[in-house]
Amino acid sequence: MDFSNFFLNNIEVLLPEIFFSFSIVGIILYGGVVISNNYVLTRYTNKLALCIVATLILLTLNTPAVDHTILSNSFFQDNFILIVKLLLLISVFCCLILSENSTLQMFEYSFLILLSLFGLILLVMSFDLISLYLAIEIQSLCFYILASLKKNSAFSTEAGLKYFILGALSSGLLLFGCSLIYGTTGTTNFEHLTNLFIDLPEQPLLILGSLCVLSALFFKLAVAPFHMWSPDVYEGAPTNVTAFFAIVPKLGIFLVLVRFFNYVFYDLPTLTYWWSTLGGICAFLSISVGSITAIQQKRIKRLLAYSAVGHVGYLLIGLFSGGTEGIQAIFFYLILYIITSICIWGSLLGINNNANVTQVRFISELKTVYALNPFLCFTLIISFFSLAGVPPLAGFLAKFGIFFSAIESSFYLIVLLAVFMSVISTFYYLRVIKSMIFEQTPIWNTKVLVCSLTKSMSLVITLGFFSLFILFVFPTPLYLFTYYLSLMCF
Repeated sequence: MDFSNFFLNNIEVLLPEIFFSFSIVGIILYGGVVISNNYVLTRYTNKLALCIVATLILLTLNTPAVDHTILSNSFFQDNFILIVKLLLLISVFCCLILSENSTLQMFEYSFLILLSLFGLILLVMSFDLISLYLAIEIQSLCFYILASLKKNSAFSTEAGLKYFILGALSSGLLLFGCSLIYGTTGTTNFEHLTNLFIDLPEQPLLILGSLCVLSALFFKLAVAPFHMWSPDVYEGAPTNVTAFFAIVPKLGIFLVLVRFFNYVFYDLPTLTYWWSTLGGICAFLSISVGSITAIQQKRIKRLLAYSAVGHVGYLLIGLFSGGTEGIQAIFFYLILYIITSICIWGSLLGINNNANVTQVRFISELKTVYALNPFLCFTLIISFFSLAGVPPLAGFLAKFGIFFSAIESSFYLIVLLAVFMSVISTFYYLRVIKSMIFEQTPIWNTKVLVCSLTKSMSLVITLGFFSLFILFVFPTPLYLFTYYLSLMCF
């Protein structure tokens, strides 16, 4: 291959990724050379990472929005992928802002966040099973280390170990599925697979391979019954790391699922039937497990972990409903879920336990929040109501869109079951609200918790808070935006 021609053809499209790769190398040198001689400079690493992500956002906005294959069809970029990359970058930018007051100040944290973001960007651009697998492994390895980053905590070490062992199992399952698909078709490229499936007779090994790939992706999303790692990792990982896990990765993984279901395997009716069947079962299991198991939780992060399992189930309903309505409902739900998660995790990161300078662990500890900071308390209440789908908040429109797309596809039974489980899930959100409002500690005892919000954290939380109201009253811009995204999927 003529390197000069390759460079000239791809430099404009790959400029953000080239800048990002050099930035990651630079932050390694900064940590290894500069910080090792002056450890005080560690606190500037987060600001450096924020500058890198902000520059990436500007570079991505100026990237040409044309259909373009890269590196021998291993990667692909169009306007749809550019928009998803922007959403990922904005989400990571917010996560870095919410981590400003974290006690976990080390350059490794910012480096691993950036490297995992690099893996997610490669993931959404992947146009081949091999590049897809490598991108998932890049971000997964970063996640394993991030979960165990707090080395003096037994909880964090246990979370990282469990995540690594179960993650290795899912990676093996993904690689096995890709091997079966390659062995059956002789290709790993998405475009070649799509063209081949038009005339290829359906084979058992092909169905088995695709189901292995689907199961591995379900593990990355913590879909029941592949959710075993999620509560332990959410609980054991540092809170700012847990916030990153809860906010960022779902968007990239769902993009891969949409691409598989609506592009690669769309012309295989039997395979589509198996995917829809498995997806419907897992969606119902996720909603049920998330709604029922969360009721028993006393720790706030485990409750939010099971809540995330339930919300992934709602997203799967939209995915396997198919059509433009289902895809639009997914992106509408995902954007609102990210906004709500930023409000919740930002509020929790702004509340520290004054005794040992750690974030709150138990729901019962939140009963001093109202006396400590009424705005944080009200933000948590509104965010939980939005997750429950209570009007007049945008979360109601998100669930309504999912249910409407399922009804359009005649999935009446699963909609009835999902609505019933949604009512049940409201209970554990109300239990947290009850603890904050009706179990107040006397004001002289509020020194147990301290509020440590910075100005930038307050700004991000405030914007998210008002968005939940504004997008309910004026949802048209977001509807048009997500409808445009859904059209570009086909």
